[in-house]
Amino acid sequence: MNSEHHTFAGILYADGTMYHTRVYDINNVIDCVGVGDAFCGALLYAQSAWTDNQKRVDFSTAASVLKNTISGDYNMVKVSEVEELMARNEKGELER
Repeated sequence: MNSEHHTFAGILYADGTMYHTRVYDINNVIDCVGVGDAFCGALLYAQSAWTDNQKRVDFSTAASVLKNTISGDYNMVKVSEVEELMARNEKGELER
């Protein structure tokens, strides 16, 4: 790996169960500052949007993955963009 190529996955422990996401392969990292904040912010949103913990961690991870492709520390993606990335179940690669 290098500064422009990362792998990324998420884990959530809730209600006595460990939830994990697929591993994303990000080949075009622009800025990784704020990725953790993006995960936490997305998880707060996901807590109110869904009751399914797997979907919550999937959403939070996908939002963080997208943040890697945005300069600055503020995640400027739309919910629809995050959900589109989540829907790509067969591949973890990010295309932007």
